[in-house]
Amino acid sequence: MVAISPELASYRAGDSVHLSLTNLSTELVYYNPCPGTIERRTGPVWVTAGDAYPAADTNPNIPCVQPRFRLEPGQTRWIAYQLSLARTPGEYRYKLETVFTQAVDQLAVTLPVRDRVSGSFQVVP
Repeated sequence: MVAISPELASYRAGDSVHLSLTNLSTELVYYNPCPGTIERRTGPVWVTAGDAYPAADTNPNIPCVQPRFRLEPGQTRWIAYQLSLARTPGEYRYKLETVFTQAVDQLAVTLPVRDRVSGSFQVVP
């Protein structure tokens, strides 16, 4: 299981959101921070607002070629994302598309969505 948590409870549109990724399992986990997806809560469902790129990769016209990173059991890493897609006030979260485990000589196993989404945060005017 991976916990993905925003550093703050609220941000302004255009800010960078800092997310911590913590491996709570006893297995090695791999992840790629790019691209991710930003989602906005609309009633009871989460709706995709668009692709999200780490703050260092802000040009969506350039393919994201970040390597996969290792997240050892108990390890925490930080990622910053630009909030350019979150212009409307509301509740948001990030979803990482690539978080997986991989045993030797086996195919990668993508973690369930619950282990690839951040806790929610507010975007305020």
